[in-house]
Amino acid sequence: MEYQEFPKWKYSVTDGVIVENAEEEATLGAGWYNFPEDVAHAAEDKVAADIAAADQAAKDLDSLRLTAGDLGITVDGRWGAQRLEEEIKAKILAGGDFAAQPPATEA
Repeated sequence: MEYQEFPKWKYSVTDGVIVENAEEEATLGAGWYNFPEDVAHAAEDKVAADIAAADQAAKDLDSLRLTAGDLGITVDGRWGAQRLEEEIKAKILAGGDFAAQPPATEA
């Protein structure tokens, strides 16, 4: 018996469709799977990746805050990574031997 690939079901997080040929399948794009359980696994993987990315972003932000503090920059807690990077870069470009200087104190 010969295997017939099409028509076949394709599944996404929100829908299921039948495709008649490889061209129709290709037009679906990313996020379509051959089995419903693959959709669940992909969703779980995305959640895990999002959690890991958020955790890394928090670690990066903490690191930037520490670096800014070491350079004597008064850090506003509302600053995100981009603002911290800009402040650090500006301080470094202003020159000086920051390693030899104690952090600035508030007057």
